Amino acid sequence: MKWKFDKFLISDKEQSEKKRALKYVMIGGFVVLALKGSAYYITFSDAVLSDVFESVISLAASSLSLYSLYFAGRPRDDKHPYGPGKMEFLVAGFEGIIMVLAGGFILGKAIHDLIVPQGIEHLSNGIFFESAGAVCNLLLGYFLLKKAKKLDSQILNADSKRILADGISTIALIACLFIMLVTNFLWLDSVIAIISGCLIIRSGIKVIMKAIPALLDTADTEILEELVRVMDTNNRPGWIDISNMRSSRYGMYIYIDCHIVMPWYWDLNKISEELQQVQAVINNNFKQHVDLVIQAEPCKPGYCAICRIEECPVRQHPFQGQKVWVLNEVLQKLEPL
Repeated sequence: MKWKFDKFLISDKEQSEKKRALKYVMIGGFVVLALKGSAYYITFSDAVLSDVFESVISLAASSLSLYSLYFAGRPRDDKHPYGPGKMEFLVAGFEGIIMVLAGGFILGKAIHDLIVPQGIEHLSNGIFFESAGAVCNLLLGYFLLKKAKKLDSQILNADSKRILADGISTIALIACLFIMLVTNFLWLDSVIAIISGCLIIRSGIKVIMKAIPALLDTADTEILEELVRVMDTNNRPGWIDISNMRSSRYGMYIYIDCHIVMPWYWDLNKISEELQQVQAVINNNFKQHVDLVIQAEPCKPGYCAICRIEECPVRQHPFQGQKVWVLNEVLQKLEPL
């Protein structure tokens, strides 16, 4: 079944761009894992081993992200009228959990190593391989973060934050290895690892807290405010008032439903034309992909004061001024005038 407004929604090009970005990241992830694995094989550092485990988890999370994009990118159908886009937020939350678990593992291992110190060898060679891995991670994370902002993707954003956190923790580890190389303070290995673990846990919690509202359909005030601004700027005389606005997001799909007051004497053809104009105005001026479900409400004499139709055949009160739409009022139910 073809949906009327699918031309306004997520494009195959955007979805393909997401998948391509994650494929590049997975290839880079294998390179990073090989570099960190070599560093551990040379140094036998437990902190480096923790970093290796973190990269393994990161690679697994990227695989899940890629799968979720294939799943969430399926077109809408009769069984899934809103599309499977919620999968993207679910996986983003799961990635946050993986980050928390990875940080917890590093934290626990570091505390153990602080109590029971381990021997470390060939630190200079280990620093070289870890540095190469850190550079790769930071480049991958920055690349994915730019893609996430461009495509407004929750899952790419979660992946970029996780990869950047991995790169930052690797830099902290390199600093630790260098200081230990110079001073022979081996206990610094565990201290830096504890700090890195805490930072990763913090980043994971942030990702989870961002995914939960999307899964629970919490109102996105930023999107709604932008929507109200666009409609107010492009307001047509027949759009007398707006109320009862609601939003829901499924991946790249944003669904808005609202009530619009229109002249009661307009026929269905005229109302249909105006509703299509509303849809076109939103999607031509709004940065997101929006599908609107609009219920037209008949005007009443109380609306004459804000109605801008100059030659209204049924006007009962003079026009006093155009109403400026603001979010708090638009979210309210329509009150009879």
